Order: sequence, then C-alpha cells, then structure tokens
Amino acid sequence: MNIKYLLTIIATVAFSLVGVTFSTQAEDTEIFFTESNQTAPNVLFMLDTSGSMDEKLGDQTRMQILKNSLNQVLSRDYIALNVGIMDFNRNRGGGIDFPVKDINVDAHDVDPDIPEGEFTVGKLLIESFVNNYISDTFTPMGDAFYRASSYFRGDEILYTDGWGKPHRWNNNKKKYEGGHVYSDHSKSYEGAKWGETGLQGTRETNCLNQCVSGKRKECRGGSENECVTVCDRYENICTGTETYNIEGFDGIPKYISPIINQCQKNYIVLLSDGEPTSRLMRDNIAERVKPESHVGDWNFNNCESLDVGRFGEDVSNYGRCLPDLTKYMSTVDQSPTLIGDQTVTTYTVGFAIEDNNKLREFLKLLSDKDHGQGDYFDANSAGELVKVFQSIIDTVTTGSRGFVAPTVSIDMDN
Repeated sequence: MNIKYLLTIIATVAFSLVGVTFSTQAEDTEIFFTESNQTAPNVLFMLDTSGSMDEKLGDQTRMQILKNSLNQVLSRDYIALNVGIMDFNRNRGGGIDFPVKDINVDAHDVDPDIPEGEFTVGKLLIESFVNNYISDTFTPMGDAFYRASSYFRGDEILYTDGWGKPHRWNNNKKKYEGGHVYSDHSKSYEGAKWGETGLQGTRETNCLNQCVSGKRKECRGGSENECVTVCDRYENICTGTETYNIEGFDGIPKYISPIINQCQKNYIVLLSDGEPTSRLMRDNIAERVKPESHVGDWNFNNCESLDVGRFGEDVSNYGRCLPDLTKYMSTVDQSPTLIGDQTVTTYTVGFAIEDNNKLREFLKLLSDKDHGQGDYFDANSAGELVKVFQSIIDTVTTGSRGFVAPTVSIDMDN
C-alpha cells in the first residue's frame, strides 16, 4: 500500500476520533485557536526584468514603478506571510534570488553572514534585491517557471557548471554580489557547497580585439580630416596564459522546498510586461508535464497547442508547455512526503501591456481555473500595481489557518 495514502487514512481516523471525543465532552472541553496557529502561505514573486522594463510609463520607467510598488507592499505589517523573490532576463531565467521565508524574521536567521538585527526578510528583499534590479535584454519566462517549479518540488538544480557560483553578502555595500547572474541563493539549496575543487585549469590572458582582415583607411570628400580606419574582420587575440583554481559544487545541490506543512498554501506571483522571448529548458519543461511521452520534440509537441493567431509567434514558441506547467503545479502533488496534495497556485500580472491582447490572453491562460487556478490582473500605473500586489497578498493571507493540536481543559471532578 502507498505509504502516503496509509498516513492520510491514519490521520483522518485520528482526527475523527478526536472530534467524537470533543463532541461528547463539549461542556468540559475548550479548544483555543490563536494567531500562532496560522500556517503562513508561501509566496514567490517572479519578476520580469527584461530590457523593456526600462521603457517610460509617465515620468518613470516601468522598473522604477515596480521597485516603488514592491517597496510599499513589502513594507506593510503582516501576521503570517512567507515571501521570496526571483527575477528573469537575458537568455535564461535567473535562480532563486532569496528563498521563501517569514517576512518578519531576522534575515540573520536565514543567512548568518548578515549582521543580527539589521534586516528583517521583508526589508532585505526591498533594499538588497528589488532596489538593485536592472533591466536587461530578453524574457526567459519558461526557464523561470521551471526553476520556480523545481524549487517548490525540492528538486536537484540543473545547469550548475560555471553558472552555480552563488553571490555572497557584502556587509559594506549591504547587498549580495560576486556570484553568477543565473545562480541560486546559497540558502535555497542543500547537499553541496560551492568552492575550489582542487583541480586547476589554464586560460588565455593579455587578450585584445584586433583586426585580422581588410584593415584600411576610408576618406570622405577626399579630405584627410574625414578619414577613418575600418576593418572587415576582428578576432580576440591573446598572447599569454595563466593557471587558475577551478571552482564548482562538491556534490549535487538540491532545492530546499518551502513547503513544510500540509496546511500551507503556495503561490507564484508572475509580473511581466512582454511575451516570452527566450528559453533554454524547453525539453526539461516538456518532460516534467508530459512524462508519458517520449523525449525531446515529442514531449514538446504533445503540450497544449498555442494558436499563433490568438497568441502570436513568440508565445506560440517560447510559451509552449507553460500552461501545462502551471496546471501541473496546481493539480499534481508537489511534496509527496507530506500528507495530502500540496499544490502551487499561479497569479499573473500584465504590467503596462495596454493593447497587447495576445500577451494578455496568454497570461490569463496561465492563471485561469483550468491551469494555474489563480487570477489575472492588469496594471497600467504605479497606483494600480500597488493595488494589484496588495490585493493578491490580502487574498492569499486570508484564512491561512492550519490545524494544530488543540489545548484542552479537563474537569477534574468528572
């Protein structure tokens, strides 16, 4: 018999017996529920920091508005909320920038390198992450979703060679730095540490970009003052080498899932201002949601079809399998070690997308009742974005109360 199924039956029977006992001893039994009984929901913000976030919306860039909005929302007081953050840009979705933790806890308790009493987790997310985000190139939404899914599942981290070096806390600058742009926070995983491997390699030094073909002078109007040097082909030519110590993981890093209680609710809040335009983990995504298929293109082609006419070419290509992934997270158990099914709900926010109805339709699809089981929101101004973020937080923190062992008073005269 499946162990998890057996545990579920035992827990259900036990709870029923407790209920019978309470009902027959109603006048002598008191059950107390307090704020400490709340099971805080897990919320992972997944933020688009692609190049288009540098575009102006009024007198501010979209990125500035995003930063200000999150500042307001994360600065509020919350009784029970666990929050983490990740961003995505360039050619690949970034890792978990900071793991999902109690917003009110001392950040030192998460990372001992941070001085005690200096930051709560909420304050750290604002001052050391959100305020330091910069806009850059592409929108690898699919890779970000896959890594977020892997994080909630507690899976092994992929593609760590060269990209896994984590940032370290710099107390003078009050921020993390020195790691790879795609790396995960070192406290988001276990099973391996990054450092020198004991191996050495060699690399070229003293490198210059030099003209190797077609170097010539071109002049305009026959005047020497208007001459420029042009070149048909440049190459990076190096004249030296050096030995260096090779760094890497000393094992296989595995995410530490934030799902630790069967009563917890789990959420992804995706904000994007554009269609997905890049993806490295196409086959990884397809194999997760279509494991019964074969490999490679077969899995990919068996994902839900995204009509080009309805969604556009970028979404049809780079967004394929993402509706399947949000459906998978909201309907399939993400933590088999806990009793019951632990799922992840997806909320999506279209930021300043105006009349981009193809993107709007895609973001709605990701979060609708048949897929992410969350909701979609439009935000076209600073004020609207604050209201949207706050609405989502208010929704997910309402009723996040789990069952714990009751406190019972006994009538000693009976």
